[in-house]
Amino acid sequence: MCGIFGINDQGGLTQKQFVNQTKSLFKLSKTRGRDSSGIAWLTDDRQLKIHRRSMSPEKFINSPRAKSLFTSTLKPKFMMGHSRLATNGPLYRMSENQPQYTEKLAC
Repeated sequence: MCGIFGINDQGGLTQKQFVNQTKSLFKLSKTRGRDSSGIAWLTDDRQLKIHRRSMSPEKFINSPRAKSLFTSTLKPKFMMGHSRLATNGPLYRMSENQPQYTEKLAC
């Protein structure tokens, strides 16, 4: 079981609102999976930031890397988040955790 969620901002949210919505979605997703969490974050200048770890959504949003993303001066436009309940594959193998990505694609 997993939780998949996202935000597609069409220009109506401030950065603070976007971050607060993202944190709320991660907190809500904990019922869908507590084993690992990840985020794909696209900024308005088309930079894609990926962060994923084998930790609960609550720990994830308070991790130093997530906090640096949330306090970045880059305005987010799109966010895709994931929380995972491990049913297959080990937690420590990042290839088992989402989001998956290549040079030009995140899913």
